[in-house]
Amino acid sequence: MEHRILSCLILILVLTTQSTYALFPDTEYSWYRDSINTLANEDVISGFADGTFWADKTITRAEIVKIFLKAKWDPLLISQKIRCFPDVGITLWYHPYICEAAKLWIVKWFEDGSFGPDRPVTALEALAIGLRLYGISPAVATNPWYLGYREFADKNGIYDTSSYSLITPISRGKASELILAIRSYATQKSPIKSFSRGCTKPGSLGNMPTVEISGKLRSYILTIPPGYSASNPVGIIVAIHGRTNSNTQVQWYMGLEWGRSSGSQSSYIVAYPAGLDAGGGTRSWSAPENVTFFDAIIRDIGDNYCIERSNIFVVAHSLGASFASRLACVRGDVIHAMSIVGGGGWTTPCGQTPTGTLIYQNADDRLSSPATARATERVMRTANTCGAITENIQIGSLTCQKWKDCSTGSPVVWCENYPTYGGDPHSWPTTGGTDILAFFKAL
Repeated sequence: MEHRILSCLILILVLTTQSTYALFPDTEYSWYRDSINTLANEDVISGFADGTFWADKTITRAEIVKIFLKAKWDPLLISQKIRCFPDVGITLWYHPYICEAAKLWIVKWFEDGSFGPDRPVTALEALAIGLRLYGISPAVATNPWYLGYREFADKNGIYDTSSYSLITPISRGKASELILAIRSYATQKSPIKSFSRGCTKPGSLGNMPTVEISGKLRSYILTIPPGYSASNPVGIIVAIHGRTNSNTQVQWYMGLEWGRSSGSQSSYIVAYPAGLDAGGGTRSWSAPENVTFFDAIIRDIGDNYCIERSNIFVVAHSLGASFASRLACVRGDVIHAMSIVGGGGWTTPCGQTPTGTLIYQNADDRLSSPATARATERVMRTANTCGAITENIQIGSLTCQKWKDCSTGSPVVWCENYPTYGGDPHSWPTTGGTDILAFFKAL
């Protein structure tokens, strides 16, 4: 059996020879488009009968085993004809793959002896299967068993520990990226970096890019740090305005670019998207297409500028905070952390995908009730698997409360009674930009 090797020789998880189009129509804006394209071109993965891929859909234990085996060996020689698990029938499509994996000792069974082929695979299970397959499992056993895998993957740039919990399910898109990351490490035997396409094929978007979403031309303000170079990867901050403020206004008062003239704040490209016109001088973020708009912004910036893919952040104010908390739930595998001010309220469970969270909420805010922000806090505490006790933490000059024992390493922090512009309790914190940037950099 011949071991596959990556065609690129540089230690970054990005394809330098592939075009930017998506092989599947529903992955056009996906953060995992290039990884999906690579494995699809190798006939390792495929879409559904209607031509779609569903990158956000969870992947099963049977599916991940098949994909890992096909990604390593070509041709794949399997001759397993004996039942290896009581719930893996010999006439089922996944029988030979699962039994081959069992023969190689890369998969484990549950306490009742079953395999659970149709159960969604967790990020941790997928990681362990991949590392075992390539013979790069941790040399020293740990207690609990998974610590060695998590630490090894984090240290070597394979999978950031803070981006998943013990029960986080992995999506089809994220699984494609993980498979390539493990294969890349196995080939090169050195830590890998996950950079965007813009690192090898840089382009330019201008200061007011547009993208068509659901038949509407959407725009955003884009600012690039002075001295930016494609040889030095940066992060992305998407800054979201509220109901009555425009993206031009929040660019002025959020303070996310302050210090650039003196050479500081060179670590992030900042994008300020414009919400949908809701009439009467107001704007809205409630339409589902706004998630696609966010995806398109991240995709376009990553395609044209050199981005460290693990450094994607969201900042939002007022009504924008509700949209940001929604993004943290549906795009938690893309967003490393968010900070929201005077808002929130998204209460749908996040699928246990951790996202670092910094919440500013004044107790006497009459435009957005503290209960709204607390609702988001509860959701993020669950997603980040935090304990029930808080401890004091300094955020700039403020003493805030941080929930302890967040097992993913992604903190959830609550700040209140902070000074604001004009003394309005719903307004922006006077040191908000500086403190939020410091919070992101410390993660």
